[in-house]
Amino acid sequence: VAFSAITGENLDVLSGTIDRVLQEQMIPIDVLVPYAQAQLAALFHEHGVVQMEEHTDEGTHIVGRLPAELTSRFDACVTVAVS
Repeated sequence: VAFSAITGENLDVLSGTIDRVLQEQMIPIDVLVPYAQAQLAALFHEHGVVQMEEHTDEGTHIVGRLPAELTSRFDACVTVAVS
């Protein structure tokens, strides 16, 4: 994407393109993270996009998107659904 840092021309197009490419590399995930594995919820917040979070008796239910290379860390968690 051609843009100008001086005039700001096409910065919105550049930003949109970067956002689209990053979203394409993320996997939808819907998991229940046990409270004993709270570090996974923190990892999700740090590297993913949290669309919904709910604290239940069993753990933290998180719906969102994660980079593909991180999804295997959640294999031990209960998968609620995957879109």
